[in-house]
Amino acid sequence: MKLNTIFKLLVLTVLLTGCLTFQSLEYRIVFNDNFNGGRVTVRCEDIGSIKCSVNFSMSEKSETREISKAEIDSMKREDFAELLKMYEGDDMLLDEIKRGVYIKERRLFEDDGKLCFEYDGIFRELSLDEEEELTVLNEIITIRFELDDFTDKVETDGKLERKEKLVTITWPKTKKEIYWKIFYNQETDPDKPVYSLIDNFRSWNKEKNSH
Repeated sequence: MKLNTIFKLLVLTVLLTGCLTFQSLEYRIVFNDNFNGGRVTVRCEDIGSIKCSVNFSMSEKSETREISKAEIDSMKREDFAELLKMYEGDDMLLDEIKRGVYIKERRLFEDDGKLCFEYDGIFRELSLDEEEELTVLNEIITIRFELDDFTDKVETDGKLERKEKLVTITWPKTKKEIYWKIFYNQETDPDKPVYSLIDNFRSWNKEKNSH
């Protein structure tokens, strides 16, 4: 059983939808008694908008900065709209059913001043992929995956071994619930700062709750 579904979901539908980015991804899997299925929770933390085509320089004249600021605000609105489309739409649900996960709940919320997205789902058998592998053999649960250049660190409640970019985490099979979290470096390019979308979320949430 491999974790193509869990790893690819947010990377494809959030990180690559334009200028959206996030600080970390957290994964929790609770297996059923015979390990032929279970429940998965994925949490995406500190979602922001990264500067793509906007040219904004603090050394420019005041008039130019105002225009650039407006362009940044427009970019943030567009990116937040893309995030809402994923959060509220059916495409994500249908795609994940094909991959073996039935999503039961999605949440978009604020935590400690940061915008977060989380979903819970149940699965029987996850789609296979060559890049990430989860195996349950004998008395050991093992997951292996490769880190990219933007990864800062990995946190887990299992035993972690790292060889260059290859990460291996193991748990005893007696542990039915496993956890790991990947942190990403959002400051690799000083010319592409990350802009928080928390104000966009607060405005949207306030309007939604006022109806």
